[in-house]
Amino acid sequence: MPDTLEEKWEAVAEVLKDADAITWDECHKIYISMDPNQTQVFQGFGYDTEHIFEDSIETLRDWYEKSCYLRFVSAVRTTDKDEDRNKGFTQLIEQGAEDE
Repeated sequence: MPDTLEEKWEAVAEVLKDADAITWDECHKIYISMDPNQTQVFQGFGYDTEHIFEDSIETLRDWYEKSCYLRFVSAVRTTDKDEDRNKGFTQLIEQGAEDE
C-alpha cells in the first residue's frame, strides 16, 4: 500500500484507467466503479455518478476535499453471485489517510 497521500492518489489514477465510473454519496463515501453493473448499483443508491472522462481524477480530488473527515476512496467491482461481495472492494485511500 502506498505510504503518502500523494502516492495513494497516484494509485487512484492507475485504477481509473480501467474503471467505468466514479461515484460519491456527497458525504464521505467515494467509489470508483469498475464495471457497468456496479455503476448501476451506485446509481440505485442515489449517489452522484459520472462515467470516466479525462478529468475524473480532478473530480475525485474535488469530492474528497468537499467530503467530511471520515472520507475514503475505494474501487469496487461486481463479484460472482456466490462470492462474498466484500471481496469486490479495494481500499485506495483509507479514512484518516491525511493524518499519516
